[in-house]
Amino acid sequence: MFGVLRKIFAFAGTRRGLLKKAMAVSLLGALFAALQFLALMLALDRIVGGAPFSVWPIVGILLLSILGHIACAYYSTNAETDTGYHMAAEKRVRIGDRLRYIPMGYFNDNSLGNITAVVTTTLGDVENSAARCLVLVIGGFLNTTALCLMLTFADWRLGLIAVLGIL
Repeated sequence: MFGVLRKIFAFAGTRRGLLKKAMAVSLLGALFAALQFLALMLALDRIVGGAPFSVWPIVGILLLSILGHIACAYYSTNAETDTGYHMAAEKRVRIGDRLRYIPMGYFNDNSLGNITAVVTTTLGDVENSAARCLVLVIGGFLNTTALCLMLTFADWRLGLIAVLGIL
């Protein structure tokens, strides 16, 4: 699996930096999403404690969590889309440059349909899914890490149980 992820990352070419930014923003979005657990812990602590409390700090944390997650998901999705389209465009241009130097007899012996299929359909599939797949898979690892971090921040025993459960 990691070999495939490395190949996708290498395939990104000049857009590798944007792909890294998309993954970093995805981690930040995971941290914003994990803030919901902090709000839940505060609410349960206050309810179980029986003391009167204000709901506004909890609502504020939830709003920060939702708005931060939305903003990060927006940027990350746009960066993934941009990376996917540009890396496929670069490969199409590269294939076209190589085809200029191939002798014309090559096209008599080999099917032009295969070349067209690779340039259109196959690269189209890669264009639409490769960058998204990479960010989602790595984002899943990052989301898990962020969740464990937030649980550890809320209560070290919960964090320990989460890490043991993952292992």
